[in-house]
Amino acid sequence: MKTIDAGLLAVYQSPGPTIVTLVTVTRTDAQVFRWVSLDRDLIVGGNTYLASPGVQLSSLVSTEGSGVDNAEIKILEDADITRADILAGIWDGAEFEIAETDWKATTPVKNILKAGKLGNVKPMRGHSVVEFRDLRQAMQGEHAAVLQETCRYQLGDAKCTKSVTAPPFTVTGTVDSSASQYSVTDAARTEVADYFGNGFFTFTSGLNAGLTQKIKTFSAGVFVFWNQFIFPIGNDNYTAVAGCRLRFQEDCKTKFDNAVNFGGEPNKRNPDTLMAPA
Repeated sequence: MKTIDAGLLAVYQSPGPTIVTLVTVTRTDAQVFRWVSLDRDLIVGGNTYLASPGVQLSSLVSTEGSGVDNAEIKILEDADITRADILAGIWDGAEFEIAETDWKATTPVKNILKAGKLGNVKPMRGHSVVEFRDLRQAMQGEHAAVLQETCRYQLGDAKCTKSVTAPPFTVTGTVDSSASQYSVTDAARTEVADYFGNGFFTFTSGLNAGLTQKIKTFSAGVFVFWNQFIFPIGNDNYTAVAGCRLRFQEDCKTKFDNAVNFGGEPNKRNPDTLMAPA
């Protein structure tokens, strides 16, 4: 059973409660942002919650069982949270906490309502609507392995075990030109076609520094991305990681010499083979 501070409980039960919403967001780069739905900043538990940008909580849903609780919060754009950063994915995967407190209390205390990670972000005119999904979201994913022809691991993870943090699998370079924010060219690249296909490209300088996109295709020094980089691209430095298309022969065995750790069943029989007469 949840315990609520006696003073805050009394405010909940009073005819005219002075309750405000507290929102804490911790991005994947460890930056923490705190906001309050009030017309002035508020200190709670030694932390300052900013009144700007304004936040408005709506559609708060609580369910029993394993259903995922969710809420939507409208956040006005300012210097800390910009449309460009949202579109660039800087806020993706951020952790959040939604709480309430009595802003008139001498020493405000929090009543935590929800915790989880950011869901969909919908940029609007002058503000963004952010969906928060609680910790039970993790239960909605698949956690069992099934038979499949391609590898179920990701290149370089704990089950793949292949280290790709150094050459020739991770390389650095400088962009010569960019036809659009979906592609760049580095004429110095001599790797074979598709060497970086399905890999990752990260800028280490320029306006897009720190941003990463997945590589769709690579050929003759031209990288094409699945999604565009948000900011203009100049003669910027980058890091590119070789891609794995999760195939046994072409990738795991030949390209990465890691056949022993292949996470698929390349020789599994298809339904037609299993049902064919002897």
